[in-house]
Amino acid sequence: MANYYQEPAGQIIKIFFPTSFLASPPATRELEIPPQELQRPRPDIVLGSFAERIEHYSIIVREAYAKKQSIVIFAPTLAVLEYIASSLAHLPLNPIILHGSLTPKQTRIACGRIISKTSPSLVISSTLALGLLSGYESIVIIEDSDSNHYIRQEHPRINTAKATILFAQHIRAKCIEGKTLPSIRDLNEERQLHYLSSRVKQRAPGAIIDMRQQKNPIISDDLLALLKEHTERALLFTTRKGFYTFIICSDCGKLLGCPACNMPLVMRDSGKRMYNCRKCERELPPEIPCSTCNGWNLRGYGIGTQRVLQELKTLGVTRPLWIYDDTVAPNKTIKEKIIAQFLTSPNGILIGTDAMLEEPRLTACHGAIVNLDNLFSIPDFRINERVLSIILKLHGKVSDAFIFIQTRFSQHQLFDHFIRQDIKGFLRVECAERKQADLPPSILFIKATIRDTQQDRRAAKVKGLTDLVTGLAEYVSNYPAFNDDTRHHILISINEQNWIKNAENLKEILSAHKDQWDIVVEPENIL
Repeated sequence: MANYYQEPAGQIIKIFFPTSFLASPPATRELEIPPQELQRPRPDIVLGSFAERIEHYSIIVREAYAKKQSIVIFAPTLAVLEYIASSLAHLPLNPIILHGSLTPKQTRIACGRIISKTSPSLVISSTLALGLLSGYESIVIIEDSDSNHYIRQEHPRINTAKATILFAQHIRAKCIEGKTLPSIRDLNEERQLHYLSSRVKQRAPGAIIDMRQQKNPIISDDLLALLKEHTERALLFTTRKGFYTFIICSDCGKLLGCPACNMPLVMRDSGKRMYNCRKCERELPPEIPCSTCNGWNLRGYGIGTQRVLQELKTLGVTRPLWIYDDTVAPNKTIKEKIIAQFLTSPNGILIGTDAMLEEPRLTACHGAIVNLDNLFSIPDFRINERVLSIILKLHGKVSDAFIFIQTRFSQHQLFDHFIRQDIKGFLRVECAERKQADLPPSILFIKATIRDTQQDRRAAKVKGLTDLVTGLAEYVSNYPAFNDDTRHHILISINEQNWIKNAENLKEILSAHKDQWDIVVEPENIL
């Protein structure tokens, strides 16, 4: 992992142990690898809804218990971890729970149980427990293995799910990756996929509503009719929080930006409407002028959670309404209150962002995508995968197994494939396009970022470092960072196997200039 991600091995090892454990570790242990005939088995990929995967894990744990085998389940978030633990609590094995939110005493007890176990056990944990495992685990499950929560945003910047897979292969354990949909890499490597249910249902999974034909740009007539005629609980998804997601000056056409960090401002409504910066959290009054031309002709656009709620009230929807996003529910106490109120309400409507999709307990009879069109404008080659993942996650949360999707891009092939229940076909098209364009996973991206406030000095560094790496990879390009004039990126494209086995000169150059640039292997975002 250190060689692949160009991060210090010591820092990588450290993230797989609780801090309190490292402060007073027990006596040294040797990791003993049990002899097996099968060497470095490839992970099994299990595809299904979240509920289907949990039921599948329950069966695996029962079978492991009968065979006196130890099993470990890794979860991407605390909410998912706690839900899995609750769902498997009735099984004979008393699970060992470990995550970063435990108290020091609870952490010590959990660590002690993991290290001293002498009989088959079930460990449910974040990747924090990886360093505590004995090597005698027979089965390793990675729930939602493609979740971006496994990708660290700070040093060491690595994919912890990948580390877990490598560990499982090293100890020759059976590794299972649970997913909602296969990844482009799975298809590129022609990996075998195991579906937990029939891939083709008798009815279409949803309806596409063309918002170009609707009078109301936020709530379509079809969705409004559903919410008024069918009073069971409903989940409504939109991509952004707040009221207006961006503000434009009608005089000069520029986005209204934060005076401190230049990030686009959003409008939020917490009893009083205020402009808010998502980056530095600065709040500004709605009376401020345009930061570019000093004009007052400002207009809000975009569909945030608060705007959806306001529109529903305006349209006469009198059912209980809640918002579930990181602004309205910034901590666990408020989140738990909203979840409890919604789940005990027979006819409530919950309006949420990604935070709603990541909470396993939030389910309903009906569901709808109010807006996700803004995602298609993001210049990210992975964006179609992200959109498809959002749709499938919401679809898996509704018992009616049918969702409305409001969009102005109703002819997009993604929606056509979804309605025809041909998800794999769509991903195969994406995979072929990426191969043709030399995009991951057929190629590996390495992003090096140079930061310097002085333009000429920054340009000189970019040229010098670009010259150094040119010729050592298939392609090298450089470009300014999005919305930050102090940063410049160098993007290195290289065959992944060449990077693993034959790129010693390139690695030496990157390592020698770490004080001048910030290196990210497999960047989640190249902007």
